[in-house]
Amino acid sequence: MASASALLALRDRSSLTLLKWLITTNLTFKEWPSVFGDAKMTTAMLDRLTHHCHIVETGNESYRFRHSSAVAKTKIEAREQSKRTKTEAAEPF
Repeated sequence: MASASALLALRDRSSLTLLKWLITTNLTFKEWPSVFGDAKMTTAMLDRLTHHCHIVETGNESYRFRHSSAVAKTKIEAREQSKRTKTEAAEPF
């Protein structure tokens, strides 16, 4: 809950200056309560954040997720190859 309070506290209360925020996430709005822990508070926060905003949905897969998946796949393949090599070396025929 502290994260949500900090996020909402970024408003400039001393003037009428417009603040520009860029918030990125790979979560859908339905998944946000799992992050902040309270569905009602999350709904209120999203209501305030989205009141005057532009929502851009790219539909793209995360680069970091794609990269970490490729690295994991490479490690798994290397481990499997190592196991096959050890097995072949242990069996003379």
